[in-house]
Amino acid sequence: MPKRGENIYKRKDARWEGRYIKSLDPTGKARYGYVYARTYREVREKLNACKHKPPPARDKRTFGTFCEEWLVLSRDRVKESSYVKYHTIVEKRILPRLGTLLPQELNVLVVEDLSHSLLSAGLSVKTVRDILTVLRSILRYCRCQLGPALPEIQIVYPRERKKEMRVLSMEEQTRLMSYLLADPNPAKFGVLLAL
Repeated sequence: MPKRGENIYKRKDARWEGRYIKSLDPTGKARYGYVYARTYREVREKLNACKHKPPPARDKRTFGTFCEEWLVLSRDRVKESSYVKYHTIVEKRILPRLGTLLPQELNVLVVEDLSHSLLSAGLSVKTVRDILTVLRSILRYCRCQLGPALPEIQIVYPRERKKEMRVLSMEEQTRLMSYLLADPNPAKFGVLLAL
């Protein structure tokens, strides 16, 4: 069969055959798909249509399954109190939002949406950072299991906003000073020195 173009061959039966990589098996070996047509142009069009389809996912496990596996593996590596904290974070915060998704569906926007919703729910910045740290560990575990099929996700941790310090006005300072000086008590003396 003479080769013409990109993996397109003329067969002995006068048809054209195009070959493309359909998927990879667990060992990484390519599995090929084939398209056939009477003309070279038709095969090329069919081949381009097949190449532009996203490859089928090899693993249909949900992100929730990976979370549970990660928890089981973490149980023996950390203290009991840390495990209880991780379990609570996964069960209460991560699984309700991300548990039904496939790991391939996770991206920066999904993680950022989770972070924003946790902050909007009234959680402190430190608590949200702890949740995102656990999520980062689970994503690392997923990447080890799935390999390059799962792209690395950059997690942006929220920063704590500095609270503005309120200074007493001159009127408030005068009132406080007169109160402290009116009754010289040793307990009040420490407050006076702090001013």
